[in-house]
Amino acid sequence: MGKPQEIKNPLWESGKRLLIVAAILGGLHSCMKPDIHELDDNAAYAPNALQQEFMKLAAEKYDYLALGDTSHRRPEINLFALNSLSVQAIRDGGDKNLFLELDPSKQDYFNALSGRLPGIHADYLGYGAMANSICGKNNKERISKNLAQSIRKNNDVQIITVDQRVVQSKKTSLDWQNILAVTIPVSAYFAVYDCIDTKAFMFESDTGPENILTKSDDKTVESMLGYKGGTIFYGASHLKRHPKENEFNLVQLLDEAGKSVAVINIYVDEAQKMESVAPSDEPDAYFLVTPSENDPDGIHINNPELQDLYNQAVVNVEQKSQHKAFDPVVPVTQFLPELKS
Repeated sequence: MGKPQEIKNPLWESGKRLLIVAAILGGLHSCMKPDIHELDDNAAYAPNALQQEFMKLAAEKYDYLALGDTSHRRPEINLFALNSLSVQAIRDGGDKNLFLELDPSKQDYFNALSGRLPGIHADYLGYGAMANSICGKNNKERISKNLAQSIRKNNDVQIITVDQRVVQSKKTSLDWQNILAVTIPVSAYFAVYDCIDTKAFMFESDTGPENILTKSDDKTVESMLGYKGGTIFYGASHLKRHPKENEFNLVQLLDEAGKSVAVINIYVDEAQKMESVAPSDEPDAYFLVTPSENDPDGIHINNPELQDLYNQAVVNVEQKSQHKAFDPVVPVTQFLPELKS
């Protein structure tokens, strides 16, 4: 007699397949889950007195003060740059325009948030929804509250959304390679996680949007030049002094338009700074949100042209400290001896 034929239970077989699929999907979810940078509830992520004074003096001296966001995924940088004290510093330096790396179609939202569109209410959480690279509900809520507070306290500073890449992309035909390699994976990732982490870019494409749309910076600069200067908070990759061919080039274009620009990159700390930028891309100066032993005041000068501003900032803060208590987080005696000639 032959071997009896094994009768398989179809429900059991289907169940096994489902378990295998669930295990694969679970593993993918674990691998693809975005890195959420947890914030300290007790930390202000605000500029100290010397950083504020330095920003004020730079805003006074230059047509444009460019604050480089060295990682869109680190909420600490966003909180620092758009803190009410930072916005007050640029306002005191004469800058009434604050340019953000956002699609111009978002302008009405900020006009409504600042009361420039009477009768139209804007949910303050809207900014967090626009910050696609910031992951985590709490982080999005905190950067939204931070910006809303800055707008309330500095209502005469206008937020201006100037990033022309989305506008230009609508005029650009993306090939199927780019759609399959970039657009679909990124859209799917955002639909699942409500943010875009580096893991969303699973495939590389020579015809990706960054390569196609680098020339959109000239349109962005055209928009900026329609205003009388201001402060720019933008990705640091757009703010290089000597960009390579096909790289973003906001600063170069502003220089060519005869405008003076000071570039100050913002890093969370020394560790993030070391992993973020090549020596050839060093800005005029940089701030540390969390100061280090090497730069206890959280300011490092690369361009000698800004050294006089730093020294003047130290003097100004010292004079102010004689009239009121100085920021206890960074005692004035910590950095006054560092004044350089």
